[in-house]
Amino acid sequence: MALTPQWVKNLKPSGPQGSELLEQERAKSNVSVEKLSKFLFTQSVLDRKHRILEVLQSEKVFDKSQNYFAGRVDRFETALARAKKLRKLVVKHGWSQEDLRTANDLISEPGPYGLHESMFLITLRDQGTPEQHEKFLKPAENYEIIGCYAQTELGHGSNVRGLETTATWNEDDKTFTLRSPHLTASKWWIGSL
Repeated sequence: MALTPQWVKNLKPSGPQGSELLEQERAKSNVSVEKLSKFLFTQSVLDRKHRILEVLQSEKVFDKSQNYFAGRVDRFETALARAKKLRKLVVKHGWSQEDLRTANDLISEPGPYGLHESMFLITLRDQGTPEQHEKFLKPAENYEIIGCYAQTELGHGSNVRGLETTATWNEDDKTFTLRSPHLTASKWWIGSL
């Protein structure tokens, strides 16, 4: 039987730790969290958050307790699993766009569909023609096609003025000719690809 060395037995934290300090500070306050919440948000917003949080907490995939111990590949796979489960929950519960935004806020981690939802769908919806809505928007809203964002270039990041790639419209055959003249024009860091 191994004996614990005396120096290990004497190891103690230097003082209260994070959660204990937070609890102590909160105990000193006379601010009503409930009243402050109702002041900052409406009751319907709070009700929505509680309703959606209850659903998310019932799903094991949203448990973050092991996040810090996961490697890059595991985190990537977990993010995909969370995004897929979230999409299924939206369909199952008939969540609105506001419900989805609330769920994303509660999950508080970037997901692989973030740019699809915040840029691709919006661009199709706001700038597309009825024909384009039929061909692209409807499948995108049903996640049959997923969009990403390819602005950044190796030599320019997101500096729009520095971008080298051009797209020229060809009236004859109704196509675009894309030209990336240098290595620095290579598309890089493509969001949500």
